[in-house]
Amino acid sequence: DIIDSDLDAHPLVKTKITFKVRNLIEQIAATLRNYVYQSNVFYCPGVAFTHDLKNHIGGHFFNDNVWWTEDAEMNHRIQHAGIPIYYEDRAEIIHAPESIFHDLQSAHKIGQGKYSQVVYAGRDTFEESLSKTIARLLNGKIFKSLTDLYRYSKSPSVVAYSILWNMLYYLGYYRTLLKHKLSI
Repeated sequence: DIIDSDLDAHPLVKTKITFKVRNLIEQIAATLRNYVYQSNVFYCPGVAFTHDLKNHIGGHFFNDNVWWTEDAEMNHRIQHAGIPIYYEDRAEIIHAPESIFHDLQSAHKIGQGKYSQVVYAGRDTFEESLSKTIARLLNGKIFKSLTDLYRYSKSPSVVAYSILWNMLYYLGYYRTLLKHKLSI
């Protein structure tokens, strides 16, 4: 009921999400996800949107040409349109525990899906992808996000897990990119 009334006034509503955990390893993954999902992004559990939203973001919700990252592609269109996300702190989604193996497997698949976004956007060049990755490393964005994550979590284990997660993400991306380049 709260979300329904919020949607009367806002095209996008995001709730708090809490990951259930059964052990320390699941706690590490949950802490990383909580950190990521607290940012101003649409691609997470606990979001709701109006049917009319599609009229402001290109006429569709999810893009069939993009896989495993269709929500991130939609988030890009939402941000480009300047549509704010309304945060409803009176509602909460309880997410089932997720194994670290499943989470890391998802990282690889999300990396593969990121490649589909790049192809769809017409930026399918190995050089551009590699240079952007190197630029992120050199300009400190990755280091800054890791220091912010440490301030948030107070846990070297969460930071180490984030590095592993990102390594699998980039592995999925570059494996897909190279596979595509070698098959042409």
